[in-house]
Amino acid sequence: LIELCGGYKEKCGKLLMGGPMMGISLFEDTAPVMKQNNAILAFNEKDASTPKGGACIRCGKCVSACPMGLVPCVIARAAKKKQVDVLKKYNVLTCMECGCCTFASPAQRYIVQTIRLGKAILRDEIAKEKGAEKK
Repeated sequence: LIELCGGYKEKCGKLLMGGPMMGISLFEDTAPVMKQNNAILAFNEKDASTPKGGACIRCGKCVSACPMGLVPCVIARAAKKKQVDVLKKYNVLTCMECGCCTFASPAQRYIVQTIRLGKAILRDEIAKEKGAEKK
Protein backbone atom coordinates (compact mmCIF):
# COMPACT_ATOMS: atom_id res chain seq x y z
CA LEU A 1 0.00 0.00 0.00
CA ILE A 2 2.80 2.41 0.89
CA GLU A 3 4.63 1.61 -2.35
CA LEU A 4 1.41 2.20 -4.28
CA CYS A 5 1.20 5.68 -2.72
CA GLY A 6 4.75 6.56 -3.75
CA GLY A 7 6.73 5.11 -0.84
CA TYR A 8 8.34 6.92 2.05
CA LYS A 9 9.69 10.44 1.43
CA GLU A 10 11.90 10.27 4.54
CA LYS A 11 12.96 7.53 6.94
CA CYS A 12 9.85 6.27 8.72
CA GLY A 13 9.87 6.85 12.47
CA LYS A 14 6.39 5.51 13.26
CA LEU A 15 3.52 3.78 11.49
CA LEU A 16 -0.07 3.96 12.71
CA MET A 17 -3.02 1.92 11.55
CA GLY A 18 -6.06 4.10 12.11
CA GLY A 19 -6.33 7.76 12.95
CA PRO A 20 -3.89 9.92 14.89
CA MET A 21 -5.83 9.70 18.16
CA MET A 22 -7.08 6.11 18.19
CA GLY A 23 -4.60 4.50 15.81
CA ILE A 24 -2.53 1.49 16.78
CA SER A 25 1.22 1.55 16.28
CA LEU A 26 2.62 -0.94 13.77
CA PHE A 27 6.05 -2.52 14.11
CA GLU A 28 6.49 -3.09 10.37
CA ASP A 29 4.80 -2.16 7.13
CA THR A 30 3.96 -5.72 6.11
CA ALA A 31 0.74 -5.94 8.13
CA PRO A 32 -2.28 -6.78 5.98
CA VAL A 33 -4.76 -4.02 5.19
CA MET A 34 -8.39 -5.03 5.58
CA LYS A 35 -11.66 -3.29 4.82
CA GLN A 36 -12.10 -1.99 8.39
CA ASN A 37 -8.75 -0.13 8.25
CA ASN A 38 -9.54 3.51 7.61
CA ALA A 39 -6.00 4.92 7.47
CA ILE A 40 -2.30 4.14 7.49
CA LEU A 41 -0.21 7.04 8.79
CA ALA A 42 3.57 7.22 8.35
CA PHE A 43 5.51 9.77 10.40
CA ASN A 44 9.12 10.76 9.87
CA GLU A 45 11.50 10.46 12.82
CA LYS A 46 11.11 14.10 13.87
CA ASP A 47 7.30 13.97 13.93
CA ALA A 48 7.30 10.52 15.56
CA SER A 49 9.19 11.63 18.65
CA THR A 50 6.93 11.51 21.67
CA PRO A 51 7.26 14.00 24.51
CA LYS A 52 7.99 12.71 27.97
CA GLY A 53 4.75 12.90 29.93
CA GLY A 54 4.82 14.99 33.08
CA ALA A 55 3.02 14.69 36.38
CA CYS A 56 -0.70 15.40 36.58
CA ILE A 57 -1.30 19.05 37.45
CA ARG A 58 -4.94 18.38 38.40
CA CYS A 59 -6.31 20.93 35.96
CA GLY A 60 -9.38 18.86 35.02
CA LYS A 61 -8.97 19.34 31.27
CA CYS A 62 -9.05 15.57 30.71
CA VAL A 63 -12.36 15.42 32.58
CA SER A 64 -13.84 18.23 30.48
CA ALA A 65 -12.63 16.58 27.27
CA CYS A 66 -14.06 13.11 28.00
CA PRO A 67 -17.14 12.52 25.83
CA MET A 68 -18.25 9.69 28.13
CA GLY A 69 -18.28 11.86 31.27
CA LEU A 70 -15.54 9.85 32.98
CA VAL A 71 -12.76 11.09 35.26
CA PRO A 72 -9.68 9.97 33.32
CA CYS A 73 -7.10 11.30 35.79
CA VAL A 74 -8.59 9.23 38.64
CA ILE A 75 -8.92 6.14 36.45
CA ALA A 76 -5.30 6.45 35.28
CA ARG A 77 -4.06 6.81 38.86
CA ALA A 78 -6.08 3.75 39.90
CA ALA A 79 -4.69 1.77 36.97
CA LYS A 80 -1.11 2.60 37.95
CA LYS A 81 -1.82 1.51 41.52
CA LYS A 82 -3.85 -1.53 40.35
CA GLN A 83 -6.84 -0.46 42.47
CA VAL A 84 -9.53 -2.71 41.03
CA ASP A 85 -12.28 -1.33 43.25
CA VAL A 86 -11.61 2.24 42.04
CA LEU A 87 -11.50 1.08 38.42
CA LYS A 88 -14.94 -0.49 38.88
CA LYS A 89 -16.33 2.54 40.72
CA TYR A 90 -15.22 4.96 38.00
CA ASN A 91 -16.44 2.70 35.16
CA VAL A 92 -13.13 2.17 33.37
CA LEU A 93 -14.76 -0.25 30.90
CA THR A 94 -17.01 2.58 29.65
CA CYS A 95 -13.99 4.36 28.17
CA MET A 96 -14.07 4.20 24.37
CA GLU A 97 -10.35 5.04 24.12
CA CYS A 98 -10.88 8.07 21.89
CA GLY A 99 -7.73 9.81 23.15
CA CYS A 100 -9.40 13.13 23.97
CA CYS A 101 -8.06 13.03 27.53
CA THR A 102 -4.48 12.51 26.39
CA PHE A 103 -4.79 15.24 23.77
CA ALA A 104 -6.24 17.68 26.32
CA SER A 105 -3.58 17.06 28.96
CA PRO A 106 -1.23 20.08 29.22
CA ALA A 107 1.20 17.84 31.10
CA GLN A 108 1.31 15.59 28.00
CA ARG A 109 0.35 12.53 30.03
CA TYR A 110 -0.44 9.27 28.27
CA ILE A 111 -3.80 8.87 29.94
CA VAL A 112 -5.60 6.67 27.42
CA GLN A 113 -2.70 4.20 27.33
CA THR A 114 -2.85 3.92 31.12
CA ILE A 115 -6.62 3.48 30.97
CA ARG A 116 -6.13 0.60 28.51
CA LEU A 117 -3.91 -1.06 31.13
CA GLY A 118 -6.59 -0.41 33.75
CA LYS A 119 -9.19 -2.12 31.58
CA ALA A 120 -6.91 -5.15 31.22
CA ILE A 121 -6.35 -5.25 35.00
CA LEU A 122 -10.11 -5.13 35.65
CA ARG A 123 -10.87 -7.78 33.02
CA ASP A 124 -8.24 -10.08 34.55
CA GLU A 125 -9.79 -9.60 37.99
CA ILE A 126 -13.29 -10.33 36.65
CA ALA A 127 -11.98 -13.50 34.97
CA LYS A 128 -10.33 -14.59 38.26
CA GLU A 129 -13.61 -14.01 40.13
CA LYS A 130 -15.57 -16.03 37.59
CA GLY A 131 -12.99 -18.82 37.80
CA ALA A 132 -13.26 -18.87 41.61
CA GLU A 133 -17.08 -19.03 41.40
CA LYS A 134 -16.95 -22.12 39.19
CA LYS A 135 -14.80 -24.04 41.67
